[in-house]
Amino acid sequence: MALWGWLGPDDPLLLDAQQVVTELISNAVTHVEGGEGRDWVVLRVIRGSGSLRVEVIDAGALDGDGPQVVRQPSAPDPSTYEGLKVLTESGRGLHIVKTLSGAWGTYLSGERRVVWADLPYPAA
Repeated sequence: MALWGWLGPDDPLLLDAQQVVTELISNAVTHVEGGEGRDWVVLRVIRGSGSLRVEVIDAGALDGDGPQVVRQPSAPDPSTYEGLKVLTESGRGLHIVKTLSGAWGTYLSGERRVVWADLPYPAA
C-alpha cells in the first residue's frame, strides 16, 4: 500500500516494484531457517535520484552462498531434469527480481542479511 501511495496508481513502475517486493519478502519467509530472528522480516523502500531501492532485511543464512538466481532456458524441455525444474512453481523469484531491476545484490549488516534491488526511477 505504501508503494501505491508513493508512486500513485498510474505510475508504470508500481507493478514492477510490487512484484520485486513480493519476491524478496517471499524468499525471506520461505528460505530463512528457523531460530532467533525467524519471526521477523524488515522491508525498506528508498526513493533516490534515478532509482527506487527495495531492501529486505532478515536473519539470513550467514554461512551459506546467499540468494541464487535460477538460469532460465529460453524453451524448457520437460523431458529433461532441468526442463522440469523450470516448470516448477518455485525457484524463479530472483530471476524475476533480476529482470525487473537495474541492479540487485546482497550484503551483510551486522548479523543480518540485506537483499536489495534498484528499480530505475522515474519510470521511462
